[in-house]
Amino acid sequence: MWFAMQRLLMILTLVFAASSTAWAEDACDKWEVQTATTPAPPLTGAALQTAESHATGIPPDTDIIMIGDSLVQNWPKQQLADALAGHKVWNFGVGQDRTQTTLWRMNDARLAAIHPVKAMVLVGTNNLGDNQSACAIAAGILAIGQRAEALWPGVQVFYVPVLPRGVDFKNREAIRTQINQLVAAQGHSLAVDEETLTCGLHGGRTLDETLLRCAPGEWAKCANYKDDNLHLTDAGYTALSGLLAPLSS
Repeated sequence: MWFAMQRLLMILTLVFAASSTAWAEDACDKWEVQTATTPAPPLTGAALQTAESHATGIPPDTDIIMIGDSLVQNWPKQQLADALAGHKVWNFGVGQDRTQTTLWRMNDARLAAIHPVKAMVLVGTNNLGDNQSACAIAAGILAIGQRAEALWPGVQVFYVPVLPRGVDFKNREAIRTQINQLVAAQGHSLAVDEETLTCGLHGGRTLDETLLRCAPGEWAKCANYKDDNLHLTDAGYTALSGLLAPLSS
């Protein structure tokens, strides 16, 4: 595992070196990378209990596995069934997961009982909230893909970019963008229409005077996100489910 992480660190360092000078400030610190890529148990008993319930209820005929944090765990079951019709989908998302927590869960020997042909990975927003660097978070995300490939030989791994979050969807926006660029350079990233997902507010917003009739602050609310501007509503999952076509083909 350590040698694989060293190789991943080297690759990410080279990607940074080949990128714009603005990225140079976010150095690929080996200790941060080790934090994001070293398997660690869930942070709370509730999350650990959810992780255990997942591991004890693995559908043996799973052919698509959804891996990640609460953004995966909360994905409406019917929407997944509709978007991936004809496939046996298993939701392996657990709230509060960081990359290192997901890696810990993927070390469960019981996962060897299934043989998915495709895996979707959506994780990293909680690492972003922990103020980790782009390089470290990207290394953690890619390590999850590497673990999936080692666990299920031949599996195709698809990465959903870390989604916009926070006030005006600008929370650590430069770092979030760097994470997604680093992952896209090394893995197969699914394209997210962020303008649609964030209701056109991402990266600046245009004031519609009709919205002035709303109470102060309400005009900026995006229906795809819950009030925390982190978790998605059913409408948000509808927007996100449209990108799953590559998994169903």
